[in-house]
Amino acid sequence: MEEDNESIEGDADTVESVPNAPASEGLLTPNEEDVYRPPKRTNQPLYDVGACSKFVSTKANTYVIRRKEGLYAFVGLKEGEDIVFAGQALVAPLFGSMLVQGAVISSGRSIPEEIPAANVCLSFYPVFSPKTHSLLRLQSAPLDLPAITAHKNTSTLKADLIQECLQALSKYSQFESILVIREYNVSQLQYISNCIPNTKSIFRLHSHTYESDSTSRLHHLMGFEPVLKPEEGIEALNISESWDQSVTAAMRNASERPTSMINAVIGGKNVGKSSFCRYLLNRLLASYETVAYIETDLGQGEFSPAGILSLHYISQPVMGPPFSHQHLEPARGFFIGSNSPKSHPDYYLACISELVDQWKHDNVKSVEDHHEGKKKCIPLILNTHGWISGLGYNLLTRQIQKSLPTDIFSVSSSARENKNVTSSLMMDILPAYHGIMDKPTTHNVSSHRHDPRYSVLSDIYTAATHREFTLASYFHLKGMDKKYEIKPKWDFQKHLVSKVPWMIDWRQGLNSVWVIYEEVKLNELLYTLNGSLVGLIGDVVDYEKQSGPNHPLPDSNIFTPPRYHNTVNDTLPLPESITCHGLAVVRSIDPSKHAFLLLTPLPESTLKKVSGMVKGELQIPLSFFLDNGLLRSRAVAGVSWDKVPYVVRGEYEGAGANTLKVRRNIQRRSLNT
Repeated sequence: MEEDNESIEGDADTVESVPNAPASEGLLTPNEEDVYRPPKRTNQPLYDVGACSKFVSTKANTYVIRRKEGLYAFVGLKEGEDIVFAGQALVAPLFGSMLVQGAVISSGRSIPEEIPAANVCLSFYPVFSPKTHSLLRLQSAPLDLPAITAHKNTSTLKADLIQECLQALSKYSQFESILVIREYNVSQLQYISNCIPNTKSIFRLHSHTYESDSTSRLHHLMGFEPVLKPEEGIEALNISESWDQSVTAAMRNASERPTSMINAVIGGKNVGKSSFCRYLLNRLLASYETVAYIETDLGQGEFSPAGILSLHYISQPVMGPPFSHQHLEPARGFFIGSNSPKSHPDYYLACISELVDQWKHDNVKSVEDHHEGKKKCIPLILNTHGWISGLGYNLLTRQIQKSLPTDIFSVSSSARENKNVTSSLMMDILPAYHGIMDKPTTHNVSSHRHDPRYSVLSDIYTAATHREFTLASYFHLKGMDKKYEIKPKWDFQKHLVSKVPWMIDWRQGLNSVWVIYEEVKLNELLYTLNGSLVGLIGDVVDYEKQSGPNHPLPDSNIFTPPRYHNTVNDTLPLPESITCHGLAVVRSIDPSKHAFLLLTPLPESTLKKVSGMVKGELQIPLSFFLDNGLLRSRAVAGVSWDKVPYVVRGEYEGAGANTLKVRRNIQRRSLNT
């Protein structure tokens, strides 16, 4: 079974092992009345009148037309209007600006007084709004707001189409902006539900067919379902004033500071840290060409699957949940191989320290770009984990002491007080700022999450399910090449068992193979690796990625096992000399050819830099083994269930039913030295 972070936070022996844990986390309670009791949950769904569009689609503000490349919807929005929707779409402002999750995207063109007679180049952006998360809003925005630099992968809108649109929207001068919305079903992300049990139609709220719905002209767009009236269980992302004011203040202070902006986002589980990080990232992109993003939450990563600590450099807005942007390769990463750092806390901190050092090195190389008018220094966002008690609190303070943020955003919830970080945090981290003139500025931002007494559609998707979404998205990517950077695409029609694997001779192309969290003997290594999830690591010298090895093959064909390191006898890979390029599934092993057959979305150019493999405790979901029939399948790759190795349906007991997990708790004491 996959361990959830919730069980980690409640681990009694973990809390007791850290004497410096704050009393406000429940260790000391003078009076029983002081104990926090979460509000009782009701069986009622949330009914939020604000979780619907401030917009009514009519002939006067919506024009839908079909062209050979698909349907176009031209939507005129007045000041203050927005569209809440479920689905996915390509969106671009034709005139004016649009605002999505903090990202301001401008056309650079005001509403014209007369109908133009020239073609227009539009920069379309994919927007993903599934019901697994709070639904997104397409908002109109003033043209004078600082905007993100538009990407260069543009589409040309013919003059005759623009003229036809504006003639249909005859009173277009009343709008603040006019948006163009296109279908984006070619992404195939809507089929991700086919890979994960009990997650049907995550991009649809209702089962009706779009064409037959006459209440809104926008319903003619396949895969785009606007929410035009309040409905039970629907939660939309509401950007509070505290978000806007705190980020605005931090960016204003950064403009007056000679050093780079370092933002740490802290808070407990399920308070909306990730949503705030996406908002902060999009806001920063309006002033900076690139933003650095360090992910330290092993259970719920933003740009990488679970089990990876990563540093990404982001130059385009993020408008969707984590499983919609797994196509971006990390600048640096480390495969911890678990949803939690509790078994290797020192190594976890060492890897984070190396990610921060990598960013510092890259940031020094950046210079002011006066021509573009945007700062070329790279601000940093540090998204921390939600484990805020006991050992988790200690790890949190150590992260902050290493990164020395200029701004700390504490996401808190009045309805989930047990998820809030203790107020003693500042006192615990201040010693690390000794000798530094500028102390961190703390910003208290409110959680956007709903009242926990009521239920919403996204509640049925657990943390483990979200990890499966991310992993499925990662392995079903069509590619991670440059051409997919703006508009990612997936292939869920072909299941993993049908994909052609890469083959690597471990004698020639690998320096070492590691197994962590388990005690595995050399003669059992290949059995352990077969059908497993592994991290592909490479060498780093002076913060630069190196090419992989090309060892000469021996003259004889005598079987030679891989160069194997077991963490029982050897130390873990040194963070300063490695990076994790990404993940792979060991599809099969051919001992006669000394070959691993790997399934991975990484491009060939990246695979040439791989020098080793690391296996952790993360397991591949059962559905990944199946044919296109998924859980309804009676076979795997044409082999009946009773003859499939390594996989057992249902309960199983006895020796070998579970892996032996090793917890090196003795390492924790070094955190307090």
